[in-house]
Order: sequence, then structure tokens, then C-alpha cells
Amino acid sequence: SAAQPRTVARYYHEEEEDDDDSDDKGRSFETSELVRQSIARQGVDALLVAPSIKDVETVCVYDRLDERTIECRQRTATWLFPSDQASAVKAAAADGRPIDVRRYLVRYTRP
Repeated sequence: SAAQPRTVARYYHEEEEDDDDSDDKGRSFETSELVRQSIARQGVDALLVAPSIKDVETVCVYDRLDERTIECRQRTATWLFPSDQASAVKAAAADGRPIDVRRYLVRYTRP
């Protein structure tokens, strides 16, 4: 199989500075990325089987905990994309809901 991810959209938002709490400047920001993933079979079957296409959205909220540590809350959701008749039926059955949702908590610490 050959995978071909293509970024469809990206978003970045930094928390605005609050005059009453100047200590929090730059402590939080959010990112979002939407990728369309296409996985196609290779070889003899390649022309007979339509590629599997999914939209994958990842949203991250980063918080600076201190000078050395950043924590990231991440949510990744996957939706089916109707690329052929069989996948269109599956996408319709999902009724606009993601088929897979994963949540992660990641902590980055500088030495």
C-alpha cells in the first residue's frame, strides 16, 4: 500500500494577553490541522480497488506550565471520505460523525 497524506488546512491561535494577568502572556496557544489521507493498493490489484480516503483532524492546545515545560492536550478525529460506492455507504452510515477519536496528553520538558 502507498499512503499519500495532503494537508488541507491549518489554524493557529495564540491566547490574547489579559491586562489584569500579565504573567500569563504567551502561556497558551492552539493549533489545528486537517489532512486528507489516501491509501492505495500497489501492484496487480491497484486498478481494481479504490483507494481508502479519510479526513483526519488534529487539534492541539498547548499550555506553558513553567520555563521548561509545555503540556499539550491533543484530539485526533478521523472521518470517512466517500471516494467510491462502498465508502459512500459507510460514510452515510457514520452520519457525519468521526469513526475514530483519540485523545492524548503530552508533556515536553527541556533539560
